[in-house]
Amino acid sequence: LKISIHVKEKVSKDQLQKLADQVFTDQKKTATPFTALFLNFYDNPVYVGQFTPSLGQADFLPNGDIASATTATPGDYKNFKGKYIELKEKDWKKQPTPEEAKIATACFEWLAKQPPSDDDIENQYAKDNKLDPAALKETLNKVLVWTSF
Repeated sequence: LKISIHVKEKVSKDQLQKLADQVFTDQKKTATPFTALFLNFYDNPVYVGQFTPSLGQADFLPNGDIASATTATPGDYKNFKGKYIELKEKDWKKQPTPEEAKIATACFEWLAKQPPSDDDIENQYAKDNKLDPAALKETLNKVLVWTSF
């Protein structure tokens, strides 16, 4: 079971771990029985499916091992262990604004649809969308750094 979670508040790594534990507890009670739970945490919903989880991820697996999930009985959670993978302690002063996140997401979606080229297609996107090319590059870098680290 994979769940993407939009976290609306500025949280610490410890708060994310507690949230992950709570989601696991809730899912055990309400979800269709599962053999693995993967939680991806994002601070902005536009990042879902476009970028690595901006706040990190947590996996709950039998014996803490993905291989055990293939042979586990759905709904048998007694040996599940949480793996808190790259839950991130963020410097919230560096968080992209909602507008920066939208611009970067739209640009990356557009870039993904373009044929391979040696041309500077980021500049073409900026020109087509009446954006300053230098500001666009700065925004793209800011969002990539934010979602990656």
